[in-house]
Amino acid sequence: MIGYGTHRSPCSAPEPREALDEGAPRPRVLITGGGRGLGKVCAERLAADGASVFVTGRDEQMLIETVKGIRHDGGVAEFLGVDLTAAHSAADLVTSVTEAFGGIDVLVNNAGNAGPHGPLWSVDEREWWRTLEVNLRGACTLTSAVLPGMIAQGGGRVITMVSRAGVTRWPFASAYAVSKAALVSMTANLEGELRGTGVKVFAFDPGKLEIGMTGTHFERGHTGNPWEDHIHDWLRETRDRGGFTPVDTAVRAFTNMVSGSSDHFAGRYVTTEDLVPGEVSTGAFGAPGSPHGDHE
Repeated sequence: MIGYGTHRSPCSAPEPREALDEGAPRPRVLITGGGRGLGKVCAERLAADGASVFVTGRDEQMLIETVKGIRHDGGVAEFLGVDLTAAHSAADLVTSVTEAFGGIDVLVNNAGNAGPHGPLWSVDEREWWRTLEVNLRGACTLTSAVLPGMIAQGGGRVITMVSRAGVTRWPFASAYAVSKAALVSMTANLEGELRGTGVKVFAFDPGKLEIGMTGTHFERGHTGNPWEDHIHDWLRETRDRGGFTPVDTAVRAFTNMVSGSSDHFAGRYVTTEDLVPGEVSTGAFGAPGSPHGDHE
């Protein structure tokens, strides 16, 4: 059951913003990992701009809070708590969204797991594969469940959140990097398979943001794990030299894809800088080197 309330997230995107076309039908958007971080901010922005938003994730309380805030502000939102690695969960989720909104126009594969940190041979093998289950299998399974409906209705958009980790080496976070690389490849292959259907797919790298997984690193601080602490310090140094992407800039890039104004990037690994040129610091690029010496 979805509750109502007066909660409003401090991450709500600031004005000004470009609203969705008022003459167009209300977009129906499904966002995984929509209870926190970038998924929540994107849900709030799209709802404020007139979309019907369905958020999902494993933390039901966070989803409830997201929907409370959106509904309090006059938006349309629903939620369902689900683990997309569980059998039949994707099909059941698509059924729930279709019952609520009549279909899905935009799927946002945002749910993710940072995975274990450390050299490949030293991390827990089960944790390593669990990261691929969440990041890759979850997105693939849900995309497969959503696409038949999009094809039948003559179009739609699938936006899969990825990272620079998927296009360059990202030592000591190999499970995360491998999963993101596979998602970039999935997107490229889907673009070829979906030609002529009206469905557009994107592998979107929003950049380093001070929310979500990165925010968790900062909130947690040093853990005593040298690899986690190294990545924490690298992220802090990157932020301090201006290498983070402003959240609102990333969200504007994201809404460009939802609106269709960036369809010429379909099938590609695309960054916030590609979509809103000149607004991301060059310090935002790069990857964590080794604690024993930089690798790039």
